[in-house]
Amino acid sequence: MASEALLKKGEAIEETLREYFRRLGYFSVRGLPFLFDGDEVTDIDLFLYERSGAAGRRRTIVDIKYKNRPKAVERAVWTAGLKASLGVEAGIIASTDTRRSVKALARSLGLSFFDGNMLAEINKLPQLQSLERYSKEHIYAGISRIEKERGERKWTAALKECQASLITDLGIHSANSCLLLLREFNEHLFVTNEKALFVRLIYLACSYLALSFDYATRDLTFSKLEEIVNFLAVGLKFGETGDGKSLEKIQFAIELVKQYGENGPSAAKKIQSNLERSVETLRVETLAEPVARFVGKETLFKAAIGFEHKAYSYQFFSFDDLSVEEKSLLAAVLDFTTMDRRKFAELTEQAKNKPLEGPTEEGDLFDKSQQDRPDPKL
Repeated sequence: MASEALLKKGEAIEETLREYFRRLGYFSVRGLPFLFDGDEVTDIDLFLYERSGAAGRRRTIVDIKYKNRPKAVERAVWTAGLKASLGVEAGIIASTDTRRSVKALARSLGLSFFDGNMLAEINKLPQLQSLERYSKEHIYAGISRIEKERGERKWTAALKECQASLITDLGIHSANSCLLLLREFNEHLFVTNEKALFVRLIYLACSYLALSFDYATRDLTFSKLEEIVNFLAVGLKFGETGDGKSLEKIQFAIELVKQYGENGPSAAKKIQSNLERSVETLRVETLAEPVARFVGKETLFKAAIGFEHKAYSYQFFSFDDLSVEEKSLLAAVLDFTTMDRRKFAELTEQAKNKPLEGPTEEGDLFDKSQQDRPDPKL
C-alpha cells in the first residue's frame, strides 16, 4: 500500500500548487475530467474557484507541466482554447520554462504564467512541505480496490461525472449531479465495511455540492428568501435555473402525446399525473430552505473548502467534528436523500476506528526522490 501512494513528480507539484492556492483563499481541486459525449477528452490539472464578494465569482483553470521539456508554447495555446471553450474567467500556465517570450505569449492570450523560477520558489515554501493529507491518487486507489472486488467501476465513473459537471455545468446542474452521487454513497455507507473511505467520499461530494450552490445563487444575494427557495426548488425538481424552459419542454412533449399518440388525451393525462406525483415525492424544500438561508454569505464557499479538507485529511472527522455550517448542510442533504441523521452520525463514529492506511510508511505525501526541480533548459 505504501508504494501505491507515492506521487510522481508531476502529480506532486500539482498537489503543492493546489495547497498553495488553497492557502491564498481559493477552492482548489486537482484533475477534474473534461467529458465530451461521455468520453474523457482531457483533464484539468487544477481548477480554482474564487469568491471575491457577495456576487463575485471567478473560475480559473491551471495547466501544469513540470518536465525538462514542457512545450510551454503549445500548452499556452491549448489552455487559451480550452479556457474559451469552457467559458471560465481565467487561465494559468505553470511550466518549468523560464523564457520571457513565453510569458509574453501567455499574456497576449489572456493567461497568467508561472515560470520555472516561480515554481521552484513555491516548491520550497516550508508550509507546503508536509500537507498532512491523502492525495487524490490514494483515494482513487481505495475506490478501485472496492470496484475490483465487486467486478464493476460504478463509483469511479459516478465520481468523474460529478467532477466533470463542475467544469461544464457548474450550478444547479452540477448540484443535481452531486446529489445523485451522494445518494449512492450514503446508501452504500450503510452496508460497506469501508466506512472510513465512504465517509470521506460523502464529504468530497458535499464540497462539490456546496460549491455548486454558491455559484448557482451568485446573482440572488439581494433577493427575498422565498424567491431563493423557489429558484432552488425548481432547479432541484427539474434541473432548471428558474427560467421555466424545462417545464415548457415537458408540457410541449405531453401536448404532442395528446395530439398524436395512441389514446392521446388519456395517455397525456396519465403522464401528467405520474409526473406531478413523482415531483411531489421529491422533498426539495428540506434542502432548498436551509441552502437559501446561506445565500449572500460566505457559508457555502467555506463549507466547500471545509468538506474538501476533511475528505482528504489524515485526521478523520466524524459528523460531530464538523462545523455548525457543515453539519447544517449535510443534515439537509441527509433529509433530502431520506437518510437517518442519527444513524449516519453513528456510522461516522464507527469509521473512526477503521482509518485509511497512511500513504507511506513514514506518513509522507510525496516521494521525495522525485521532487528535485528538473532542468528548465529546452
